[in-house]
Amino acid sequence: PSDGYQALPLVRAQLEAYGIEVRTAPTGQDAQLDVLGGAKLLWLETPSNPGLDVCDVRRLAEAAHARGALVAVDNTLATPLGQRPLELGADFAVASGTK
Repeated sequence: PSDGYQALPLVRAQLEAYGIEVRTAPTGQDAQLDVLGGAKLLWLETPSNPGLDVCDVRRLAEAAHARGALVAVDNTLATPLGQRPLELGADFAVASGTK
């Protein structure tokens, strides 16, 4: 996401140093649909941190899978109590245990 956790630009720089193309889009209004073409992985953060924007995980997972991409969701802010990304079609769900 282009509006996600503040460390994401550092992760982007590290991935690009390895020759991995990274495309970003805002979390809101499922803007990720516009950058899915040719993607291998769709990384979502919902709600986004710090803006608390949300996206439709199920819709995006279906679109990503139809294009052959895997889906990972950073579920730190919602926690498994508020959102269950795997049940919404995500392949991976991660969360920070220190938040």
